[in-house]
Amino acid sequence: MTMNREERAMLAEAADLHGSRPHGDDAIQMRDIEEAIRRAGGRVRKRRHAGGLAAAVVAAAVAAGLFAGPGSPLPATFQATEAGPASDVPKGLAPFFSWNPDTIPSTLNYAWRHRYVQPLDVKASQDGYGIVVHGVIADRNQIMLLYTATSAPNREIYGISDLKLSSSSTGAAMDNGNYSSYINQRERSNLQSYRGISKISLDPAAIADRPNRIWADFQIGAVPAGRTKGWNHSDMSIVKFSPRLKVAIDLDPRFWQAEPVTALSEQTVTTQGHALRVKLEAYPISTRVTFLMDDTLLKDADFKQSFVLSNEYLFSMYTLDKWNREVQQIGSSVGDWMEEGFQIVIDSRFSMDKPKSVRLNFPKAPGTPDLIFNLSP
Repeated sequence: MTMNREERAMLAEAADLHGSRPHGDDAIQMRDIEEAIRRAGGRVRKRRHAGGLAAAVVAAAVAAGLFAGPGSPLPATFQATEAGPASDVPKGLAPFFSWNPDTIPSTLNYAWRHRYVQPLDVKASQDGYGIVVHGVIADRNQIMLLYTATSAPNREIYGISDLKLSSSSTGAAMDNGNYSSYINQRERSNLQSYRGISKISLDPAAIADRPNRIWADFQIGAVPAGRTKGWNHSDMSIVKFSPRLKVAIDLDPRFWQAEPVTALSEQTVTTQGHALRVKLEAYPISTRVTFLMDDTLLKDADFKQSFVLSNEYLFSMYTLDKWNREVQQIGSSVGDWMEEGFQIVIDSRFSMDKPKSVRLNFPKAPGTPDLIFNLSP
């Protein structure tokens, strides 16, 4: 059977949602040119990226959605700066704090302690399909949306087929084509409802104006009632896509204003005989690690290809807190070539706790010394 790009994207989505989530891995796993699906204990979608080539991971828009009103006013709890107890979590957000994979509640609890989760209640619906966004967390590298999607009465939802972000002021796309979706299958007894978290990588150039309102544009994929169980995912003929469901979110400016915690000095790592400077910047929910290269290497296509394929740059990341306790930072990542070198953005949960240092270990390159980054206060 011949499938178009949208059908192939939905096939990958379906296989993801009914597959198994990857185990936490010491090495950062990069997104390959093709969408990679790995199986283990739960369900997680994890996109990988190799060679800095931007592979399309979302389907084309097929219908206009119903516009919802602007995001709800920011509650006083989000404006506070002191840490808050988990018991204060609003009802709509509470279920997300206790599900698998473990990195999700870890991120949420870390953000909530620092009043860095923005509760929301914005929604859109059309033709029996609906979306409710319960909350958002963001920094200059990525946005996490926490939501519930529902399907039409005679359909069973199995995933979000497409998700786009745009600035309300300019209309420009804010994402760079990379997003991951997570679902807690343990809680999914009702196949007409889907509680999910989507993490969208941001294009630095596209968010230069730091918009205070964004549009989140969802599309839901569903199959006929009773067909989810035993469904052969290669048969895309039964898939129905919802209309575009578009909601407005008023972002707290603190998401854009949060300055990175920077390393006090660059470090150096040697790969394939070349000494590369390494720069580290820690944002509230992500860390950016850049392998800096001179123009000679950046123009060397053979080196760039071998650099990505060698896995020598893959690292494990550990932080040292003020009590001298070391904690491994486990999360998904995305990498790409930038003007100054190869950049990796990895999920992290430490900058607002003001740790002493960050250690990078290179398990794929035995003998490579660890890099220790002392952080600015």
